[in-house]
Parts: sequence; structure tokens; C-alpha cells
Amino acid sequence: MTTSVVDEGRHSGPDEPAPRVVARPGRLARWRRLEPLPAAIRPAGPHVRLLLPAAALAALVLVGVAAALGADDLLAAGVVAVCVAGMGVAPALHLRTAGTATLLLASGAISCSVTVLVGLGMAWTGAWHPAAAFVVAGGISAAWLLAHLMRALRLRSAAVAGARQALQEVHRPAWVLAFVGLALTTTGAVHHAGEEPTPGGLLGVLGPIWFIGVVLTLAAALVATWARRSPALAVLLLVLPVVTAQAIVYQAPAVMVAARHVGVLEYVLANGSLEPSADIYQAWSGMFAGSAWLTAVGRIGDPLVTVAAFAPIMLQAGAVLAVRVLAGHLGLSRARAWWAGAVFGLGSTLSAVFFAPQSLAFLLAMTVVAFSVRAATASGRARAGLGLLVAVVSCAIAVTHQISPYLTVAALVALFAFRVVRSWWLPVVVLVPALAWAAVNFEQVSSYFSPSAVGNVVANVRPPSLSYNDFSESLTARLTYGLPALLLVLIGLLAVVSWWRRRDRRSWALLVTAASPGLLAFGSDYGQEVVFRVALFALPWLAIAVALLRLPRRSAPVGLALGAVVLVAVHTYGMTGMDYARVMRADEAAQLAQLERSAPDGAVLFSLGTGAATPYRLTEDYFRIQFGVLTYHGPTAELPAAPEDQAEADAVVGQLADVLQDTIDGPVYVDVSTAESGYTDLYGIQRAADFDRYARAFAGSDGWRAFSTGPTATIYELVR
Repeated sequence: MTTSVVDEGRHSGPDEPAPRVVARPGRLARWRRLEPLPAAIRPAGPHVRLLLPAAALAALVLVGVAAALGADDLLAAGVVAVCVAGMGVAPALHLRTAGTATLLLASGAISCSVTVLVGLGMAWTGAWHPAAAFVVAGGISAAWLLAHLMRALRLRSAAVAGARQALQEVHRPAWVLAFVGLALTTTGAVHHAGEEPTPGGLLGVLGPIWFIGVVLTLAAALVATWARRSPALAVLLLVLPVVTAQAIVYQAPAVMVAARHVGVLEYVLANGSLEPSADIYQAWSGMFAGSAWLTAVGRIGDPLVTVAAFAPIMLQAGAVLAVRVLAGHLGLSRARAWWAGAVFGLGSTLSAVFFAPQSLAFLLAMTVVAFSVRAATASGRARAGLGLLVAVVSCAIAVTHQISPYLTVAALVALFAFRVVRSWWLPVVVLVPALAWAAVNFEQVSSYFSPSAVGNVVANVRPPSLSYNDFSESLTARLTYGLPALLLVLIGLLAVVSWWRRRDRRSWALLVTAASPGLLAFGSDYGQEVVFRVALFALPWLAIAVALLRLPRRSAPVGLALGAVVLVAVHTYGMTGMDYARVMRADEAAQLAQLERSAPDGAVLFSLGTGAATPYRLTEDYFRIQFGVLTYHGPTAELPAAPEDQAEADAVVGQLADVLQDTIDGPVYVDVSTAESGYTDLYGIQRAADFDRYARAFAGSDGWRAFSTGPTATIYELVR
């Protein structure tokens, strides 16, 4: 489309030339001619392309040797390495101009996607043959990796030279600080391994060694940046101490709802199949089926205290790496790209990473966006290869999480509008498998959408709240959620300042794409979690915008240091402040698992005061038991929140036994735990002293007997 401009000089006579017409491109033509954003890409050297296939092959060899020797711990380590990163190395190495970070991200995303799709394929069809499937996948990977390795060995002299150059570029003081920090944070966590959460959270458990390690890791990132070297190692280590310490110290997931996810994993392990019509967890079970495949092949004993507890480490590192690669593809320098990843990783405290479909889906979604942006500057076979990668990863997202594919599409459409993404078919590639899977499981997903929520933006973005508090939330609860929320606001304001100073196409694209997740608020409240999903998918773009912020040369080091300190401090407290209420206790989980597997069909398990602090539905038998809550508030309240004295608590618990005898025919159990006490107290539902009265009442009641007991919980059975 063009417009014509006529040179309106004096009137032309019959013997004079015709008026001059100047063609000017129209808006659509000018939009189409916009150049791709320049990417800051430094292709990985030959030493990287030699080390990656060698490491992946070593992991496969480890699996074979460990399986032959019966060394289960080594087998588990090898299988995890293969399923999380190793299977994706061979296809990733076909990205000829990719940098090291890009190759690592591609390897991880492809590996996780293959694990999800193979595991789901077996569980969905009922053809559950985990060992055979791993042998096939491992054999294909080994042959493919050998081809890459042989090609890399032909350039071994260049690889040696590249390795030497890489070592010369390393800022040794920063690396020393980073490794010392890693050693101290790990040692500090191991020293307190197996301890239970305290009212002070994780920070009340760990000693000074851990804190010194965090400070040294932060110093390493700053020193490397000030020396104009890459802070890659230090940034990756900086975002991991909290989730690593929680896994090591508590030896259980740091979020209660992870128990339900483990229950689906256990169901697949026990039955070799799924029941998609049962619930939405089984319908969107990609992550669970993939984890079940990994668990079965690796002979991992208890996935709750292994896979689910330690998965956040991989998910956190992967998400930060994805944001860093995305930032690099948008033209940020290595240092700024890594700090964009740090701002995201340390600023996403409200959407805590844990063993959950949304955590894996987000990592894969950012990978899709990063490689879609990269495809804008690729051509021919390279663009086709990136499109295939996007297609495979998009299928894994579609079967893992209900909402993430559509938020990914919204981001891609926004980027396409600014010609940052140039291929119109990339959003379609993401959208089609998501719509297809939703159609297959429409019965499950339809129940989560209400016509009244459409267009009700204010109600949809309202954060979860308790309408039955007896008193105000504790200061700990307000700070744990309030400080990260304020940090997000600060990041958003800095992103706006960055946009205002530049106001170029890239800045506009970042700001509009950050707003794109808000479309979700027009259609659903997503179980009162829309605000968290919107914040999570907006944060990468805001973080990249903040990393682009220009500071005066003299004040830049101080500004970076102050910002990093604030990020680390808020992240550390926000991730751990409510541990006493939301961290799973290993002994309580073991008791509930025993109950679910032994109780007869039709049994009922009640939580005392709240179900949000009970790790139930964590075994393959979770269908067999009904779950309920003995509430303190509302028209169906069974117990008063604040008994006047112990005598009233005893009487109420005795009356409760009589009522349940008459209303429920099957076995009845009540879970009484310190996690419930901490949750109800910190959230203002019931004071801890009143909960303790009920705990003593159950212990001393003739109508109840202890079914099982442990350091943090006791399950009582109704005496009939």
C-alpha cells in the first residue's frame, strides 16, 4: 500500500512534462519493513560444543553403569541429568550461532518437553513401559550425541584454544567469591538438615554461615559486573540459596499444594495410566506423567521428599536462564541480560516456584518467546529449526498447564505488533495444541470458568483473602506478602522510567508486552490467582526494561549495589517468612500417606481449622478418601474459634464426636498439626493458644483415639 504525493507547482501546459509523482510507502509497508531488533549474541565456542555432548554422553553412561551395579543413588542422578538436560543437547547443537546460555536453555527445554510428552503418551494410552521408553530415547540421544562429538573432536585444537581464552576471560576474584559463597550456603543448610519450620521461618533456623555465603555470592556478582566481566555464575548462584536451603533443611516441599501434584505422580506410578475425567490434575498431567517416568526409571523411592522437594532448584535456575536468553535476543549486553534474569528471579517472590505445572510451563513459555524473538534474525533452515523447537515445547506447555499457553500467545502477538517477532505463524503454533488439548478435556476446564467472571476485571484481579478472620493478619504475613508487592511496584516504576528515557521501539514493545497478561483478567479469576499469573508473566519484560535503565557513570556502581541488596533481602524474607504456615512437614505427610493407603473406601479426613495447611491427596489412593475441614466460621461452623477455657474445648470436641457418629457412617479422622496452628494464627483465623486447647481436647477425649502420631502432627480416629 502506497500513497502518492503530487508536485503542485505552476499549472502544466500541453507541451510541458506531467506533474512529478513521488511514491511514499504506506503505514503497513513501513511496518513490514521494520528491521529486526539487533541481538547481542556471542556464538558458543568449539570448546562448549565439545563439552556439552561429552557431558550428555557421560550421563547416559552413568545410567547404564549404575543400573548394572544396582547403585540406585547414581542411577537417580544420571536419569535426572538425562531427562532434565541431556536428551536436548543433540538437537540444541544444531543451533549453529547460539551462545552458551542459549544452548543450555534449549537443551533443558527440549529435554523437559520430551520427558513430558513421552511420559504423558505412555500414561494416557496405558502403555506404561518406562524402562523400554528410556532405552529407546537414550539410544537415539547417544547416536545423535556421538555424531556431534565426532564433529567437535575434529576441531579439538580450536576447542582447546577456546577453552584457554574462556579461562582468561574469567574474573578470578568473582569466581572465587561465588564458589566460596556456594560452599558456605550449602554447608549452612546441610548443618540444619531435617529441622522443622519455626515461627521465624527459614531465617530463624539457619546460622550465620549461610548468610555469609549469600553476601559473598552477591559480592561476586557485583565485582564481576564492576570489572566489566560476565556475572553469569554469580547470578545463577544468587537466585538459588533460598530454594536450595528449603529443600535441604525441610526435606519436603515448601508449598502444601505440592502434595496434590505428587498424588497424581503416584497414581501414574501405581496404575501406569491416567483417569482424565477424574479431575483437572489428571487432565493436564504432563508434568506429573513426565516426573513419574523419571521416578520409575531412576528408582527414586519417595518422590515427595526428592523430586518434589528439589524440583524448585532446577525450575528457578531455568526460569532465570530463560529471561537472560530472552534479554540477550532483545539486544542487551551479557552483563545487563544476566541482571535482567536476576531482577526477575529475585523479584518473583509472590509467585513462588515449586513442584507445580505452572512453574514448569512458565519456564517453557519463556523459552518459546525467546526463540521466537531469535527467529526474527534467522533465515532458511535456522528459522525452520527454531520453529520446530517452538512447536515441540508448545505441545509440552499445552498438556502441562491450562492458562500458560494463552499468556504466551498474548506476549507473542504483542511482540509481533512491534515486529520483534516477525513470523505470524509462531503464535498459531503455540495456540493450536493448547486449543486442541482444551477441547479434549473440555468437561474439566469448563467448570473453572464462570460467565459472571467475563469482563469483571476488578473482581478477577482481587488477590485471595480470608473473609472469616477473627483478628487481623500477623505482621509476619503482612510483611511476607507486602514487601514483595512493593518491590514489584518499584520494578514497574523503574521500567516506566526506562521506557520514558528511551521511547524507542524496543521500550514500547517491552511495556506493551508486560501489559499483555492483563487480558486474562477479562475472562477469569483463575481461582483468585489471576493477579499472581499476571504479575509473573509481566515481570520478565519489566525486569528487562529495568536492566536497560541508564544511570550516571559515577552513581551506577552504588545504584546497582543498593538495588541488588534490596532484591536479595526482600526475596529472602518473602520466600521464607511464612514457612511455619506453608511448608510441608515430612512426618505429617508420611502419616497422611499411610492413612490414604490403609483407610477403607468412604473414609473421611478432616483438617482442623483450615485445609490449606494439610498435605493431603498425596498418594495413588487419594480418590478413596473424602476430605473436609472442621471450620470455625460461617453457617456450617463445627467449632467456636475461641473457646473460653479448656473445659469448653473438651466439651465441644466431645459433642463433635457425637454429631459425627450420627451423620457419617464410615471411619472419620481428624488431622491436628503445628502447620494448621501456624496457618490459622498467622492468617488471623484462630490464635495459637485456642488451637492448642483443641489439640489437648482431642488428645484427652474418650471419643477419639490416636491413629498415628509424630513430632508435628497427630491423626485422630473417631471411636465407634
